[in-house]
Amino acid sequence: MKSHYIYKTEFFSEENIVERNYFGKRTCHCPPDEDHKYIGSPSTKTAKEIFENWPKERIKKTVLEHCEDEQVLAQREIEFIKNNIKDKPKNLNYSIPNENFFSTPEQLSEFGKMGTKTRMEKYTPEQRSEIAKKAAKTYLENTTPEQRSEFGKNSAKARLENTTPEQRSEFAKKSAKTRLANTTPEQRSEFGKKAAKTYLENTTPEQRSEFSRKAAKAYLENTTPEQRSEKAKKSAKTRMEKYTPEQRSEIGKRGAKTRMEKYTPEQLSEFGRKSVKARWEKYTPEQRSEIGKKAAKAYLENMTPEQRSEWCRKHIKPESY
Repeated sequence: MKSHYIYKTEFFSEENIVERNYFGKRTCHCPPDEDHKYIGSPSTKTAKEIFENWPKERIKKTVLEHCEDEQVLAQREIEFIKNNIKDKPKNLNYSIPNENFFSTPEQLSEFGKMGTKTRMEKYTPEQRSEIAKKAAKTYLENTTPEQRSEFGKNSAKARLENTTPEQRSEFAKKSAKTRLANTTPEQRSEFGKKAAKTYLENTTPEQRSEFSRKAAKAYLENTTPEQRSEKAKKSAKTRMEKYTPEQRSEIGKRGAKTRMEKYTPEQLSEFGRKSVKARWEKYTPEQRSEIGKKAAKAYLENMTPEQRSEWCRKHIKPESY
């Protein structure tokens, strides 16, 4: 649930006299009275220095007014600043926001595109990376895990409501292309490890299991069997090109170990039966015959007569004949 409010930040002297003040608007994902960490975001160098260097114990933020939406919020901010901006040098507000400060989603989207284009032209990839790190650090320092979780949910909901599946797919492709162009394989690998670590630290096994089920369900509902088959082929091809036989073997062993630790023998057996059945139903009699020949060939090449005899004793029961 979003909260919109107008605030006033005051800076006191040692004699408890107000020496500076600043008016602003704020939208947060918590009750305004609990939004303690945020005290303002001035745009001028002088105001920023005061915000950063003034003794924290002599700064006070007061919630002046609650607003029902962002449009009312923007208008009320204009009115508060208009009434106080001439009180110099006490007031730190630099200017009165434009009366048309509140924009439509289309205007905001256009502004965002222009801002992105400007940043791309003005900064190098290294500078943009540094800016992003600082922004992420500030975000983490000024929000709680609960606020970030709520913000993520709201952002995801807004994207789903305001974009089509085709637009989201296109955006994901562009984002992936940008990441590939601007990062090395080592950087992407490192980022993936950090993301996985963060995910594991902040979720329970039950939450991860539930998320996996929902993701799998959404994937099945939004893709055709042909699309899934094509994606699987591409993934397999990528793995074949990217890894050596030894690396693929090692990845397989790790995956098998994880499954062995996570599931009971009964569950593994059930998964295996379903997987075999699903694959078997996809093939024609000719394809099955070919698969059987390859499996038999591999079996003969990789096992000694003694091993084959032992395997038969363990797996073929007399009543099978």
